[in-house]
Amino acid sequence: MKITPEFMGILENDAIMIATMGKAVKEAYGEEGLKILQDALEEKYKRIVPAAAKHSGARLNDGTIEDWVKVEQLFGKGMGIEGEFEVTPTRGLMRVTNCPYARQYAKVFPGICPEVLIGCERAIAKTINPKLQVRGQKYLTLGDDVCEIIVEFEK
Repeated sequence: MKITPEFMGILENDAIMIATMGKAVKEAYGEEGLKILQDALEEKYKRIVPAAAKHSGARLNDGTIEDWVKVEQLFGKGMGIEGEFEVTPTRGLMRVTNCPYARQYAKVFPGICPEVLIGCERAIAKTINPKLQVRGQKYLTLGDDVCEIIVEFEK
């Protein structure tokens, strides 16, 4: 998806607002406040993911790593996020190479992705299959050259 300069400005403003709210919550309430935000996003995404799964042809509840990829690709495309996936039957790696939000997140609150937005990733995986576990490994907002999100079946 090619993002026009005008739309990029809107995305950057949204990123500033999101990061500012996350930073304010962390400053006022610490890790407990961030956990509340993460949990709220996870609950919201659990209600959104079924429609995305249906649209992308992914299975719910007993889905595979490939089903997780389908949903992640749909969300990424809609948000202007670019990347690639490495997939085996038991493990998936999403490598984000370009994110229109990362620059502003990094300026305002670099921890927004690993401390809050990871809840969205967990919701997607858990809705596809409750046995899927998610962890972030690298983050553009923390200075890495890519974001890496790993999903694996629990052992």
